[in-house]
Amino acid sequence: MVAFASGGRRRSEIAGLRREQLTVEPPIPVEGGSPLPSLAIHLGRTKTTSGEQDDVVYLTGRPVDALNAWMVAAKIDSGSVFRAIGRWGTLSRRAIDPQSVNAIIKQRVELAGLDAGEFSAHGLRSGYLTEAANRGIPLPEAMEQSLHRSVQQASSYYNSATRREGQASRLLALIAHDHRHGHRAPSPYTQAMHWRLGLAGIALAMLGYGVSWLALLFLPDVPTALRESPGLLWDLDCPWSLSVAAPHSETTFSILGNTGCAMIVLAACSLAMDSLPRLRKMFWPVIAVGSMSLTVYVLHIVGIAFLLRVMGIDSAGEDGSLSMLLGFVVATSTFAVLWLRAFQRGPMEVLMGRITDLARHIL
Repeated sequence: MVAFASGGRRRSEIAGLRREQLTVEPPIPVEGGSPLPSLAIHLGRTKTTSGEQDDVVYLTGRPVDALNAWMVAAKIDSGSVFRAIGRWGTLSRRAIDPQSVNAIIKQRVELAGLDAGEFSAHGLRSGYLTEAANRGIPLPEAMEQSLHRSVQQASSYYNSATRREGQASRLLALIAHDHRHGHRAPSPYTQAMHWRLGLAGIALAMLGYGVSWLALLFLPDVPTALRESPGLLWDLDCPWSLSVAAPHSETTFSILGNTGCAMIVLAACSLAMDSLPRLRKMFWPVIAVGSMSLTVYVLHIVGIAFLLRVMGIDSAGEDGSLSMLLGFVVATSTFAVLWLRAFQRGPMEVLMGRITDLARHIL
């Protein structure tokens, strides 16, 4: 108990422990309970100290009671704390041999019904740090008690415990949990990225549409030019008209405003999915379309051309109707869902990826 609770002391430190190295400390208050007794152990110069440095570790609670009970029963007022006991139960004045610490541990392990071959005195030291890691005790705090000087060596015990209980070693279990519950918990980094995306979208929308509003408000030539050129979205004779973010005008500020609105919509949808992961199943057709947006855009252009040239239907004119629009939505969503069941990417996305790879080799 003393060896483990004092930070995983070495066999030589326990065997050579003397009564003079122990000092009584003020009890540790416990909320709603009795104060815990406390002892300080002055180790002096050890394997990991140098010069006149005197390292101190502490015992608290039951190990203090057990140590005090032993010293009272053995009538130890000075000298070695742990002494050899003869065959007839007589207490020697000399300290136990360091190897005896290992033998005592193995004997106690056998009495507990465990395999003594798996335990040793060194396990007190490594086991202390491993258990500290399992209990969530910060590494610097544990090192102050164990007196490890090498962060690399001490952290190896922490790393083993962290890997064993961490998410990386339980990746398959986490995946199975997500499949059972139909969602994956978003990481704080992902949520922060979604918030930044939304804020950047708001800034772009305000820049694009805000500048357009200011141009219409403070530049009188702009609205005049637009009124005189009703067939154009901007007037070539009035450069200031390029600051107007009219729909489909393709001006710089129109692109900025539209991009900002798109980013806001994406961020809002992503944050909604983070907060309500069950929405993912409900909106999976929309997600599928977004996953292959280039393919869907090309297909809708092909569909419009087919209706116009083959069927003689002008979807953008008087022949267009809400039912036709809904037909496009249903057809593209169904295609996207079925395609992604068999393939990971849309055909146009794959084609663009191949072209990009080819260009990289050429350049």
